[in-house]
Amino acid sequence: MRVEPAAVDTPEAERVLTGTVQPALAAPVEVTGNGETAEVPVTAIAASLTFTPTEDGALDVGIDPVALQEALGDELAVFGTPARDARFEVVGGSVQIVPSVDGTGIDPAHLAEQLLPVLDDPAPRSVTAEPGPVPAEFTTQQAEALGIREEISSFTTNISNAASGENIRVVAEEVDGALVLPGETFSLNTFTGPRGTAQGYVEAAVIQNGELSKAVGGGISQFATTMFNAVFFAGLEDVFHKPHSFYISRYPAGREATVYEGAIDLQWRNDSDTGVFIDTRWTPSALTVTFYGTKRYDIESISSERRNPRQPAVIDKVDNGNCTRQSGVPGFDITVTRVFKDPATGREIKREDFQTRYNAEAVINCVPPEGTVPPPGPEGTVPGGAPTPGGRRPGGRRPGDRAPGGRRVR
Repeated sequence: MRVEPAAVDTPEAERVLTGTVQPALAAPVEVTGNGETAEVPVTAIAASLTFTPTEDGALDVGIDPVALQEALGDELAVFGTPARDARFEVVGGSVQIVPSVDGTGIDPAHLAEQLLPVLDDPAPRSVTAEPGPVPAEFTTQQAEALGIREEISSFTTNISNAASGENIRVVAEEVDGALVLPGETFSLNTFTGPRGTAQGYVEAAVIQNGELSKAVGGGISQFATTMFNAVFFAGLEDVFHKPHSFYISRYPAGREATVYEGAIDLQWRNDSDTGVFIDTRWTPSALTVTFYGTKRYDIESISSERRNPRQPAVIDKVDNGNCTRQSGVPGFDITVTRVFKDPATGREIKREDFQTRYNAEAVINCVPPEGTVPPPGPEGTVPGGAPTPGGRRPGGRRPGDRAPGGRRVR
């Protein structure tokens, strides 16, 4: 056994506490200059203080510039003009670069050096603002190097439900302008974060345990399906997607995806050497997702015959006010083949198969509780029977399904 003494003893820690920390947190520090005044609040000082043991047993106090900048936010913006990063913009169907602009402001590293000597001074204490150049984090040259110059894929789906359409609008607005760098993986759930009422989502139709139901955020699967098809036709790598358990006729069979927050995700990787810029366009009747980058492939989609048909079961469900009739949808298996071709020569490069198995969606008849008498119909009519097959049904997601869980990029 070996006994190692503490690097910093209690008296030294108490000296730093009473001599530096407590005075430092006793009052804010004013920053003045060019007729402007701002302050470094106590919370920012506390968030950025650092303590480093030395070889002689002392405890050095410092200020972390990165933590200081994060804690200050826009507090010192009065002393300069913020830098503007380069960005991409779609104009008339073409993608363009909006150049970066350098700004002016206070260097957090220099401010940290100014603050240290005054932290143990009695209030009021102040430092003089010394603004300098602030370069953009994402420059025009960096944007140009990403090779985002043309449309590489686009896909549109129609919106038929107002509530689902509102949720699609919210998620489309969130994803619009996303930039996925070479090698990065895009995760829809990670990118959007929570999709609840606080984020502007509303209650809409979902599929739960094989039946139509309602939940906040219903309809996001239509956005996932639209994006998945943009990924498919751009020739990008499919990392994870899950088709709906039942076939929804408004989507291409075997080429669609569902999502559910915390359980089912849509993930794809930019396996190209150039960036991918995502543009979304929403109207009350349609959603379009378009990818811009450098075109690598012409993609052809080939669908097999539908095989192994499965007929829906018929279920009579007592209607206690929460029963939704379903007309039922047959199940089947299908294979969709993605064919990659050279855009210049048309030569086939490779193929990739997507196997999908759809369950049969049950026919659900809503029957009145036992002992109740249905209201009489108009004279000359007869009671209605089971619903006939066909018609639209809302898309959605299944909260019981599981999937593995990128990074937000702008």
